[in-house]
Amino acid sequence: MSAPTPKTTTSSTDKPATLKRAKTQRRCEVCDTNCPHRRAFGGALGTIWCCTACGTAQTEQHHAKQAESTYDSSYFDGSDRYLEREAELQEHFSLLLDLIARRRSPGRLLDVGCGTGQLLCVARSHGHEVHGIEYSAFASGFARDHNGLDVVTGTVAEGSPSLHGPFDVITINHVLEHLPNPRADLRILRDLLAPGGLLVVGVPNYASAFRVALRYRWPSLLPSEHLWHFTPSGLTSLLHQSGLPKVEVLSGDNHAYEMKLPAHLRVAWKVLDRLTSATVRTDSIVAFASLK
Repeated sequence: MSAPTPKTTTSSTDKPATLKRAKTQRRCEVCDTNCPHRRAFGGALGTIWCCTACGTAQTEQHHAKQAESTYDSSYFDGSDRYLEREAELQEHFSLLLDLIARRRSPGRLLDVGCGTGQLLCVARSHGHEVHGIEYSAFASGFARDHNGLDVVTGTVAEGSPSLHGPFDVITINHVLEHLPNPRADLRILRDLLAPGGLLVVGVPNYASAFRVALRYRWPSLLPSEHLWHFTPSGLTSLLHQSGLPKVEVLSGDNHAYEMKLPAHLRVAWKVLDRLTSATVRTDSIVAFASLK
């Protein structure tokens, strides 16, 4: 949704139910490997299993339905003050658009999960012809009515016939982790790319030093919303499996959720991100994928 992460609060029911490292054999839907999966988290919010092959973690699917009703107006203009933080968010999106500009000239750009349209507004100022698709009826309506943007309401599968590709750039920033079937959606987006087009994917980094340090208190560990918890290798594998053979994964400051952290954690976040940027252990990553 290109939306901020909810407040960093942890109740006793959010803590892991057990410290035992239970394992189960299953096929990873990201790297397509049949291998042991380790239970990484188990509590009232759900159970997360981590693939021992690619490191991607997956929230049990029976918890996925909890996310379907969460993207109403309160998600965007409630306690997270998403609409009030427009300048802050656009600063982060400008950094992302600068990275895109180093790889592609301005053209037709589609933002998937565009929220209320902040990234699209920045892209428009960078010279792109902008289009969006957004699951939330509230957010897509706001993008159209208040920002004058061409935004389709619906999921990728539902809305793709109305998107009128091809697109030179497709962005899907902090959205992929919310999707029940990311590989299927990525294949649809792949088919919407113009020859030489670029797919840009930003996600929280499950392999980040901050996540390892905070464990179950990591702000992006949201089993009720995030169905997938990607690592650089897992995201690369998923993009390859989706028919995108050329993938470049970088450290990416592509999200503004750190402003929700307490002051002491915000300082630690900045220090760890700077120290780990060369090894892609930052809290967020961005992948640039293309057909060749």
